[in-house]
Amino acid sequence: ERVVNVSEEIRASEVYDLIINAQTLKVHQILQTSSYPHHVRSVNYYDGTTRKDYVLIENFNWQVPGSIQPGSGIYLLDPSDNNRIAGGFRSEDVQANPYLAFPHPGGRYLYVGLPPGPISDPDIRHKLEGSVVVMDMKTWKTVKYFTVGFDPIWTAFTADGQYAYVGDGGSDEIFKIDNTTMKFIGASRSSVHGGYGIHLNWDDTKLYVVEKGEASHNRGKALGLVDPVAMSPKDTFETHCLRGDHGLLHPSDLAHQGIEQ
Repeated sequence: ERVVNVSEEIRASEVYDLIINAQTLKVHQILQTSSYPHHVRSVNYYDGTTRKDYVLIENFNWQVPGSIQPGSGIYLLDPSDNNRIAGGFRSEDVQANPYLAFPHPGGRYLYVGLPPGPISDPDIRHKLEGSVVVMDMKTWKTVKYFTVGFDPIWTAFTADGQYAYVGDGGSDEIFKIDNTTMKFIGASRSSVHGGYGIHLNWDDTKLYVVEKGEASHNRGKALGLVDPVAMSPKDTFETHCLRGDHGLLHPSDLAHQGIEQ
């Protein structure tokens, strides 16, 4: 049976993960969560011995008094076991507000952005540092913290998993991490203002940054291009698409067909 997980708010005081059968489009299961579900993605977990296909769900773990409170954090469901919780962590485990989580291609580690929180005073907010935490999905212990700008959002990995690129929408920067040494090895301007999603091309020679205007005016209309090898901004393309969020890489490897991506 193939199922698709869809997060949806039912009422302000009751939020759920709806699990829908992708063949019948009927509701298969309803799971209550303690805060607003945000994103859902698949995870191909591998710890060196065990391989599992999990579903990762992120709660919207901000702290907005009277509106949103950190809830169930970030957690994995096991579709082969009636969507039981297979693991996860909450805000208090990292003493921060985990935002978006991205599994490393190796299958064991999550890279999670930790913005400092929705502080309304920009004179304070822009002086605080966000971070990225690397979380072990086998032990659910932290492996490493990296300090970045004040709004780390998206992480993209090279195909071989050697490098991770973190997009910071607040500081308009891209940070490069060597996943072997677990150290920063470079930084670049993002070519846009308030970038959100970042995406590598097929041969990891181009990094595209979707301009949303995050942590700013939310009026982004462009796509930035960064050289991820030299770590330098290269170009900006007007899309006229207001508030673009993120993109997807075409499933066909056009570079191998001699077609410019």
